[in-house]
This record gives sequence, structure tokens and C-alpha cells, in this order.
Amino acid sequence: MALTSHLMKALERIVHMYTSDFTYSTDSCHLQKFSDDTAIVGCVSEGNDCETEYRKVIMDFVDWCELNHLQVNASKTKEMVIDFSRKPSSEIAPVNIQGLDIERVRTYKYLGVHFKQQTGLD
Repeated sequence: MALTSHLMKALERIVHMYTSDFTYSTDSCHLQKFSDDTAIVGCVSEGNDCETEYRKVIMDFVDWCELNHLQVNASKTKEMVIDFSRKPSSEIAPVNIQGLDIERVRTYKYLGVHFKQQTGLD
């Protein structure tokens, strides 16, 4: 039995209402949600604690999901690092969720926007 568009919209509203109490936004880290998709964006630069903040937001979100009986599918979760510096950067360790190192990708499509590791946007 196919779900009607009205039922799908109602389910999206329920998911939004259920997840709307977890928000995060600072100058260096932001949590973006759309329907049942969540993206955590961190601006990490050398010499500051932004990477620590980025990783803490991820772990806080995973903990919040578990507390609220929601499951993060770590095998479908992706991480992309876009380096805007002109000098070679040191390798950043991958994010680890539920004992799984998250796959790092060079390209990613989120809400119809294609991101590329080398140039940022396409």
C-alpha cells in the first residue's frame, strides 16, 4: 500500500516536531535538519578548539538520538572535509560513531546541492 502525499507530509511534520528540540548553532558549528536528514557543519581551523566542538556536537547528537529512541545509521553516515587553506594540512582523524569510523567522501549531495572536496560547491 503506497503512502499518500498527505500522509508523508504528516510523517515529516511528526519527525520535525520530534527532533526540533535538538538544535545547535555557533560561529564555527551548525546543525542543519530537513525532514529526517541531519547535517552537522563545522568550520575547523588550526590553533582553535573548533574540531573539539565539532566532534562534541556529533557525539551529543548521537547520545540525544539514543536517549530519544532514534537510531543513527552509522553505515549510511558520511563525512566530508573541505580544506580552504592554501597550505597542506595535517590529516584529521575520521569521526567515530558507535565504534564505526565514518566513511569520508570527496563528493556529497545534500538537498540537491552537490558538494565537492576540492572546490566546495558545484
